[in-house]
Amino acid sequence: MSITPLEYGTSLILTIILLCVKFLTASYLGYKIYLRRKETGQFSLFSFIFSVFLLLICLFLSRLFYSIFDFVLTNLNPALYHVNPNTFFWKIGVLISALGYGWVLFIVDRSILKFKFKGIFSYIIVLIAFIVFIFPVTSASEFQLVSFLLFFINIIAIILPILFLYIGKKAAEFKKPAYLIAVGVIIYAIGANILVETIVAALDSLLPGIRIVIYFLSLIFKISGLVLFSYAVINFVEIFSK
Repeated sequence: MSITPLEYGTSLILTIILLCVKFLTASYLGYKIYLRRKETGQFSLFSFIFSVFLLLICLFLSRLFYSIFDFVLTNLNPALYHVNPNTFFWKIGVLISALGYGWVLFIVDRSILKFKFKGIFSYIIVLIAFIVFIFPVTSASEFQLVSFLLFFINIIAIILPILFLYIGKKAAEFKKPAYLIAVGVIIYAIGANILVETIVAALDSLLPGIRIVIYFLSLIFKISGLVLFSYAVINFVEIFSK
């Protein structure tokens, strides 16, 4: 079922806003990393703040591929989602975002939790993403199947706020930023999960026209989560480095 021109235009505007927020957030965090390096003379590819910077870059790039998929290749028509090369662009977006999440989880485990979980959560996320990437999609049902796998990636990504809730509970000095990081990730994850096509298609069949409402809600959740998450990360790193 195709959407109306108004829904298409609104979705495009909302997506552009989200892209701008992701770019600005990543740029701001990159600027803070630059200032920190200038002040301390230290920089590490394995630092927590740099891993978050890479995550934001990955989320920005993945959204670019999703945008091409949505507005150039399919025009937000679900009937075209499973058609190649449309699916290929969508899969690239999935893979890029999963690599970003996987790297952050790996760094949190390695640098903050002393490799307590041996990186297992990051490995699972990347593995699922590669399964999605190589899985041949030739029908709408197959696209919904691989789309549903994104739900598991997002669920595993929830491990990140759980870890920071744990950190906040165990270390009083990190309590506020750790809890804010957790809340930010949860809010963003809600925005991401409600866009899983399996969920959207089911709701749209029950409530025609609800798709545009879901897009709008997703934008609000994602922007709020990103801003809160980035703010908290900067505060966390400032305390962690003292």
